[in-house]
Amino acid sequence: GLPVLADTVEGFAGPLAGILTGLEWAAARTPCTAIVTAAGDTPFLPLDLVDRLEAAAGERPGSIAVACSAGRLHPTFALWPVGCRDALRHFLVDEHNKRVSAFIERHGHVEVEFPILQSA
Repeated sequence: GLPVLADTVEGFAGPLAGILTGLEWAAARTPCTAIVTAAGDTPFLPLDLVDRLEAAAGERPGSIAVACSAGRLHPTFALWPVGCRDALRHFLVDEHNKRVSAFIERHGHVEVEFPILQSA
């Protein structure tokens, strides 16, 4: 029952364009203060992904809470504060930068460790 949204940035701006579109949609139509993103081709999302990202973001208000494992960020698995949408639009449109990790580093973030599970 949710709408499918076209990117609000012209051309192919990558995953950040979709994140920006979600942030702008949430800001205009919901009372939400953040959105969660996850790659659509991930087979096993942790059941506590949102809870853990939200808890970490609560410790550093306004920061992006991003999943990591073994010292490696997973930038598309994150909780994005709606308040970062103007900075993200500037980053994409004015600076022509499409790197998710570059925006996360610049904006400020908190890393949330998710251990790598060993197969049985």
